[in-house]
Amino acid sequence: MSINTVSKTISYETIVKATQGDTHSIDQIIGFYTPYMQALATVEYVGDNGKIYFAVDEEMLGRMRAKLMKRVMKFKPVPYQRKEKERCRC
Repeated sequence: MSINTVSKTISYETIVKATQGDTHSIDQIIGFYTPYMQALATVEYVGDNGKIYFAVDEEMLGRMRAKLMKRVMKFKPVPYQRKEKERCRC
């Protein structure tokens, strides 16, 4: 999955693999959050002609990606256990 590919959710397995250093899983997580980080890193500036323009600050975006990778590596996922469905005691 490329960094720009967006999915609706990140699976638990992907998170666990990313915390173990799997680069493909880390790329999936970064790809998931990239649109949000781009929105946060968007800045406005005034051009030479006086018009207002918007652009993504690549340095800020790079810092956010680096911080996300650090946080993913420090994250300790809680083991997932499925709960058995309770039966009706009618």
